Amino acid sequence: MPSSWVSAEARNGITQWRSPFKRRLLSLGLLLELALLTVIAIPLLTFSGSAIGKLNDPGHLAQ
Repeated sequence: MPSSWVSAEARNGITQWRSPFKRRLLSLGLLLELALLTVIAIPLLTFSGSAIGKLNDPGHLAQ
């Protein structure tokens, strides 16, 4: 795509993230978000897996 098709605002927005500090800050934020989601997701998946396992147990209906 020729650069003439891209507005000046878009070009400034793209070059704004070329700063090493801003890229490092963005990477750190994404890494922190991924870690937080992992900490939340593991207990949820463990609980839902054990709950589904209990529901699939044939003895569960007899109790």
